[in-house]
This record gives sequence, structure tokens and C-alpha cells, in this order.
Amino acid sequence: MITVVIFTSNRLNYLKETLGDLIKFKEIIDKIIIFSFKDLNSENYIKQKFTKIFKKIITIKSKNNFELENRIRNISILQTNLIKQSQYLWFMSDKDRILIDKCNSIKMILKNNINGLTLNVHSQNKSYDLNNKNQKFELFNLEKGIHKLGLISSQILSKRLFLKYSKQTKMSAYYLSEIILKIIINEKKWFFLQQKIIGYTHLNRDKNMTTY
Repeated sequence: MITVVIFTSNRLNYLKETLGDLIKFKEIIDKIIIFSFKDLNSENYIKQKFTKIFKKIITIKSKNNFELENRIRNISILQTNLIKQSQYLWFMSDKDRILIDKCNSIKMILKNNINGLTLNVHSQNKSYDLNNKNQKFELFNLEKGIHKLGLISSQILSKRLFLKYSKQTKMSAYYLSEIILKIIINEKKWFFLQQKIIGYTHLNRDKNMTTY
């Protein structure tokens, strides 16, 4: 159902937490693509630890520090071999966390062949009520919710439509958001889940994050 693409910058501890979070969603994950590793030790560690849990893990190594937009476009270019089996794509940052324990509500809405889903988010710098149970889905309101399209980890989108509109969208700092906007405007059937699913942080704690 979903191919998850995780963007990392050689931050192994963050990446371990991300994959640990995604175990809750493993029944709807076809494949995980990790972009980009810079060292073989990290790649081997991740594959040894998580290959038996997830159906398939693919790693893309890079010697260069590609901008996020270039990484997203890279996935579009390589789609034939990497994402052909899944119906949906979920791009994630290794710094964002999943705040719920089960994926039942998300699985339910995705089975309806929607064009995309925006997940509600919560700042990890603030206290959070883990009993947040508002699982109501509603059609995405672009006028009220356009600011919710900026966090890549909170967007699950149709693979077919991503590939269609990525070819029609010029590179910019808002590359993925522009693709999503085109899908919402032209294709409709984009939903919003009120339950707070993704925890995000603005803190930059990237130093010394390659320990095992």
C-alpha cells in the first residue's frame, strides 16, 4: 500500500527512532527507501536490525549533500524500480516522530483510494496529551489549512499523482508542497485527519548522531 521514503543525513540515532516508530505501520508498508547514507557501517546496521521486520529496505547512498527537493525529484526519476508496487508515497524526515500506536484509522481511509492525506502535527517542544483520540477525517480545506502542507512527514500522497505532477513542477524550495497543491486543486479527494499523528521539532541536534 505505502512506500515510505526517509530522508536522513547520516543521523543514525534519529533513523533508528524513525524506523522504530514505523513498526506500528508495518502492515501497510510495502517498502522503505532510505536516502541518503554516507557510510557502509550505518547501512549494514540498519539492514541487520530492521530487514526481518519490514518487507523490503532499500538504501540510496550519496557522497553529496543534496537539498531536500533534489532528493524528492531523485525518487521520481528512479520510480520504475523503486516505487512501482505501492499505491501511496510517504516522505519522512528522520527527525519527526509518530505519536500514535496503531494505524487502523489511516489504513481505513487509504483503502478508499483517496488522492492524499494530510496528518495533523504537534510540536515536540510542547507538552502533549497522548489520549488524543480525534480520528475524524474531513475533506482538506485549502483556504484554512494551506499552512499544514509544509511538513513533508505529514503528507501521504497518491504515487500515481505524485509522478504525474512531479513532471509538471519546477524545482523550488516548496517542490513537494507545489505538487500537493496541484493534486488538491485538480484532482480533489484530499483529506485531513484531525488526530495529531506527527511530532516535529525545530531543534537542531544533529551533532554526534551516528552512534550505534
